[in-house]
Amino acid sequence: MRVIEYTVHSTPIDPDTGEPDPTAEERSEVFALVTDLLDVAAYPALDLARTYPMRWECEMWALFAVYQALAHLIDAGVDATGLPAAAISFPNALAAATDTHLLDSAARITELVLPADR
Repeated sequence: MRVIEYTVHSTPIDPDTGEPDPTAEERSEVFALVTDLLDVAAYPALDLARTYPMRWECEMWALFAVYQALAHLIDAGVDATGLPAAAISFPNALAAATDTHLLDSAARITELVLPADR
């Protein structure tokens, strides 16, 4: 494992101008990035530190997409069963979707690995 520690300095933005606020105090925050990208020449620390926020942005968008998909599934469950939306818990919907995905994935893997005439 490789640990890259770096500091990010930022200045708050003035909401009126959209520019850095010259009267605001600069803030600093230390980050520790843990990675298995061990080749320092191929993956310089500065490059990894610069791209790390993009990774989190992508992961947040993925979480939002999953949330929206589950909300649509809950709506479909409400329509199909006539239950009130409050009766269908989000954690249970997430567990059901996860279990279904795992079962579908296992079935596909089984089809690929085992011969059809078993």
